[in-house]
Amino acid sequence: MRRVQNTWPIPAMLLAVLFGGTLNAQEHFTDCAFNTGESATIVIEAAIEPTFFGEPFEPGDEIAVFTPSGMCAGVVMWVDDSTNIALTAWGDDPITPEVDGFVTGELLAYRIWSTSFQLEAGVPPINVYVTYDSCIDRPPLCTESGEYERDSLTFLSELTVSPPLPVELLSFDAVVRRTEVTLRWVTTSETNNAGFEIQLQSGDDWDALGFVEGHGTTTEAQTYSFMVGDMTVGAHTFRLKQIDFNGAFDYSPEVEAVIEVVDTHQLSNAYPNPFNPQSQFTLAVAHNQHVTAELFNTLGQRVVSLFEGTVEANQSQQIRIDGAGLASGMYIVRVAGERFTDALTVTLLK
Repeated sequence: MRRVQNTWPIPAMLLAVLFGGTLNAQEHFTDCAFNTGESATIVIEAAIEPTFFGEPFEPGDEIAVFTPSGMCAGVVMWVDDSTNIALTAWGDDPITPEVDGFVTGELLAYRIWSTSFQLEAGVPPINVYVTYDSCIDRPPLCTESGEYERDSLTFLSELTVSPPLPVELLSFDAVVRRTEVTLRWVTTSETNNAGFEIQLQSGDDWDALGFVEGHGTTTEAQTYSFMVGDMTVGAHTFRLKQIDFNGAFDYSPEVEAVIEVVDTHQLSNAYPNPFNPQSQFTLAVAHNQHVTAELFNTLGQRVVSLFEGTVEANQSQQIRIDGAGLASGMYIVRVAGERFTDALTVTLLK
């Protein structure tokens, strides 16, 4: 219950005279505690130049304080950039059974209504950032803890509202299973989020692998996943390109997934196959070892050596087949290491 008296408590009245601020003409925060008999005062000096999305506060903008339970316990209007403002935070009236204001020790929470943006800050996903000024050389009743204390004075050194991030990314990781990579990410809030383009690093470039739709605007946690199959052995780097509905975008941190050889080795198919004039395949081994790759015709005759050297563990070795000078037909690629032997067939068409 809010008790209305004919006169204000002396501290609030004096500060309203000394500083600016309209007390009873609010249009947005209209259901706030008023004149409960106990109060504290927050002084917002024009010199701190409060901003909303980078723009100075405008006359008519409303500044309110809320209790931890969500009760509006005081509100004032911004006048102009030359007037200091006194915002009264009303405390609980101990005479009434209802809690109708702040209780000593409760933290002040700020909300701002912008007339030009027609937005309320201080509720997710738009935050209000407040810094309390030091009490050095301030009146004896000055406090700087952000807690409500009756008859106290609190001075602000910062009051700003920043645009919300399009997406608050809580986590982004990669889970490897054999040659598959599952990317998983969680958001805590989203604003105008059209979705995520999944990108894989390729040299100095990034290739788009797919797109996952977002949840627009939400303050609830959302979980996403995307699976990439048939990955070659080695380290692969992924990132998310988060895209807004208006086309604006931002990038996530990068994550790395390492594909390892499960058995003794991993031999890919040749591509293209049939081929003309060239084809290629990849080889990966579980342990460092000397490897040879040779091309044979269907009579079992060795035609050409394709590769000879050391292949590092869990690194993809690309091996090329050059058909120049060879006749059309089927050939056999024989790959041999210290711990394995494998083969594949290719066809040259001229």
